[in-house]
Amino acid sequence: VCDLNGQGYNTMGQSVNMSDNPAFIKAAKGVKNISDPIDSDFTEGGKAIFYGFPVQDVVTKGIKCVLLLEKDADDLSSVVSSIVIGDTGGPFLISLTTGDTVAHKEYERVVSGENVIKSSKTNKDFDGLSAIAMKLMAGDTGFETYDYQGTTYVCAYQPLPDGINWGIVTRAPLSEFTKEVKTMVVSMF
Repeated sequence: VCDLNGQGYNTMGQSVNMSDNPAFIKAAKGVKNISDPIDSDFTEGGKAIFYGFPVQDVVTKGIKCVLLLEKDADDLSSVVSSIVIGDTGGPFLISLTTGDTVAHKEYERVVSGENVIKSSKTNKDFDGLSAIAMKLMAGDTGFETYDYQGTTYVCAYQPLPDGINWGIVTRAPLSEFTKEVKTMVVSMF
């Protein structure tokens, strides 16, 4: 819990200054939010996601303080990696603010700050993903194919609801996506 200057205590009783934390800044303005993964003093070698909640004074209705919850960003990537589409496909999340990878089954992409838009400027393998990320950042929802490292993928994408500033891309190699149809057609004859 932090006062409106960002001064507070963590669950271990240590004094903390969260005044420059993005989730704190938004929550202090009255907006509940979830941050993109950021470096944290409390997460060893990884990233953390902060959940910021404004706490209102019951009498004045003004913001009295901010409640921050820190979670290891790897937790979200673990949830994402548990979802499998086809044999090897699955979802990943990107920030609608920066284009950075927020959650991925390959957690190193989150830790390294992967950004498919920036990566496409030096590596053409990212062109298809970059175009999708830019559509997501513009608020679009869609379904399309793209090529990445010699494999054609089919994907669906959409921004997440309720003010969560992330978009989800769910993808699988086209060959896996159409495998069941091919099996069905072959078994019919």
